[in-house]
Amino acid sequence: MKPQKVMMFLKRYLKVVLFMPAVSLSDERIPLQHLTSSRFTKYGTLLDADAFQAAVPALQRKAMPEAGNVYVASDPSLEDDSSLVQEAETVFGEMDIQVGYCNGYTNAVNALEYHKSSEINVAATDFILCLGRLEKGKSTFDLNQAEFFYVKKGEAFELYPEVLHFAPMAVCGDGFQCLVILPRGTNEELTREASRRQDPVLFKKNKWLLAHPERDVLIDQGAVPGLLGDNIYVKGRQ
Repeated sequence: MKPQKVMMFLKRYLKVVLFMPAVSLSDERIPLQHLTSSRFTKYGTLLDADAFQAAVPALQRKAMPEAGNVYVASDPSLEDDSSLVQEAETVFGEMDIQVGYCNGYTNAVNALEYHKSSEINVAATDFILCLGRLEKGKSTFDLNQAEFFYVKKGEAFELYPEVLHFAPMAVCGDGFQCLVILPRGTNEELTREASRRQDPVLFKKNKWLLAHPERDVLIDQGAVPGLLGDNIYVKGRQ
């Protein structure tokens, strides 16, 4: 490895480890890991943060919801950044993409979804991500098998196809802000009812979703209550 890359890795590692705030999860047996951990490599990969840094102040100018979360799949002002779009399109092999964001205050898992494509995220604040892998043919996932990662503001990363994830979990009362880049059309409403009958976990276009049984708002919309175990949440938020 080149010396410059070694220094960049060490700088990023020390920043994450030394300055991780004192938050924990409701199940204190679960460790909080970081994206430089080897455990993350089965879920995704870190991207060049500098290539996506312009998105951070742009996202910080977006309004926060009064409560809960807001997800905007495609934001024209973010998609006007040609350098950001070109960088993301390279990751997606020049596929047509949508650039949006998820902002909010949720501090619990609540649900997990996956796409049959990668997803790019850029953190405009610190937050926690719950990640996992669903066994082929299964429609349930035990949260005891999930792993949790503390993401630092400014980190950019790719989540691999079929990795279970959902909205970030806030680590402070000010909430979280996360850039979300996906193939265009992802998360749009389904147009064929037969698709849901054939695959009940399919919730929206390119979005397969398992809800925790506590999350009535999703179950009432047709989500499969497939998350097993206690709903896990963040403790000690600042």
